[in-house]
Amino acid sequence: MIKKEKLIEAGADKLADIILFLFSNCNKNFKKQIEILVAGINDDPKEIISIIKKQISSINRSSCFIDYYDSIELGKNLKQIRLRIVNDIFPKSQKDAFTLMLAFLDIHEKLLDRSDDSGGSISETFSDACHDLGTIAIHFSSQEAVDFVFEKFLKKGYSAYHKIIFDFKDILGKKGLLLLQKKFEKELGALQKKSLEIQKEKEEEAEKDKNKSSTLEKEPLMHLSMFFGKVMINNLGIYNNGKDDEKQNIKYRISDIKNGMKNIADALGNVDAFVKACSISSEVSINDILDIAQRMIAHWRADEALEWLKKINNLEKLHYESKPKFWELTIQALELKGDYSKAQEERIIWFNETLDTNVYGEILKYSTPELKKSFRSKVIDTAFEHQNVNMAFNFLLQAQEFEALSKFIYIKIGELNGRYYEILRPAAELLHEIDPLAATILYRKMIEPVLSSGQSKYYAYAAKDLLMCEALDPKISLWQKIQPHSAYFKEFSEKHKRKIAFWEEFKTAKQKQGTQEVKNQRKIKKKNTIEEIE
Repeated sequence: MIKKEKLIEAGADKLADIILFLFSNCNKNFKKQIEILVAGINDDPKEIISIIKKQISSINRSSCFIDYYDSIELGKNLKQIRLRIVNDIFPKSQKDAFTLMLAFLDIHEKLLDRSDDSGGSISETFSDACHDLGTIAIHFSSQEAVDFVFEKFLKKGYSAYHKIIFDFKDILGKKGLLLLQKKFEKELGALQKKSLEIQKEKEEEAEKDKNKSSTLEKEPLMHLSMFFGKVMINNLGIYNNGKDDEKQNIKYRISDIKNGMKNIADALGNVDAFVKACSISSEVSINDILDIAQRMIAHWRADEALEWLKKINNLEKLHYESKPKFWELTIQALELKGDYSKAQEERIIWFNETLDTNVYGEILKYSTPELKKSFRSKVIDTAFEHQNVNMAFNFLLQAQEFEALSKFIYIKIGELNGRYYEILRPAAELLHEIDPLAATILYRKMIEPVLSSGQSKYYAYAAKDLLMCEALDPKISLWQKIQPHSAYFKEFSEKHKRKIAFWEEFKTAKQKQGTQEVKNQRKIKKKNTIEEIE
């Protein structure tokens, strides 16, 4: 590891030689980084500005597709450009830094269009660049900041500017945020007016069409050509499409304005303004209701939060990812009111639906010793009666209710799905000593789907599972209604005798197991010998 102190001791001449050596022997991308770093040392920023301009221009001119792995490397290079603008140019020339960062941000749409950025390294860099832009734009007046943020926030495309209101929060200040809010409200009013005008025009056209149809019925031959011409235009999809498209574009822009006004409300810390923004649409969405409740709780307005949450009167409509948020907010609001018993009731309702072990822990945490005991006994019954077998199985495993888990396996043997190996395998391993028969059932369950569907890439796992069944066999004295291993293995071998690849895996696994057993025996023997000598 090279330390800074060691490099200082080397001196400027030796360091210069090292840098020149690296520069002459490194790849193209690394050379660019060295050039930028060296240029950044100068007091005059002209050289580094010129280099960064060329790099931005080069990236913008390129048209080749960037795959997933190259996008990660490009993300690193983009990050270096961003950092050089902030760290090397901004301290020397604020306006040049702003102009360069803006030029850098302007290439993001074209670049993302030709990239596989599923890792997020490119988009993340541009999002950080927008935050930097808010730090660099200190030369902006309040009105300039308002106009700039308004334009960039409503810009179409991937938009690296979706957080720009928060990024420019300090420059805008309260005054600027309120001016921006008025600008959004003015735009909203104009769009809503235009939408009504389009709707009125469509209604008038519909009325005209109705009158024409009536005339057509009276004088069919006179208007036949006109009728078929109009039908043809409609079938081609070009009749009245202009107004429909315009109305749709207005709808999208209103949605963008709504999001902008929500961001302004959050930046101001004004929950009532947030509610007003959410109410722009004719009906407040479920996600908006949850967001409103969250902000009400943050402002110690528990009763209002609960009133909003009551508007979600059908939990079945909630997306599964939104349900935990609904319950969390309900519980938080009730506890904020001091209604702890009701909060506990909500936890129990939540648990009964999801069998979530974290919720289970919270219930026990806030229960008296007497209630803990009675609740834990009820929980087992709840799990056994739950409609989702895998969810119930996972709960008993995570809650370490191993005795109940074994019983559950025997009762639900026909309903267990061997494809859920991520919960079955750890359970089987834990039950080796506790209940080897239950563990054997789980191993058999995991073997079945692999062999039945001929998934050869998983044969190695199935072979090891079959060996585990063999190893557990001597530990089982009472097989109950379960087929003993010898009979199971005979039937299994006959059924899958043609799966040569599996039996090769089984043979290899058995050899490895035998070698490991020999090693273990040697270790035990050596340990015993040492103990005897001592």
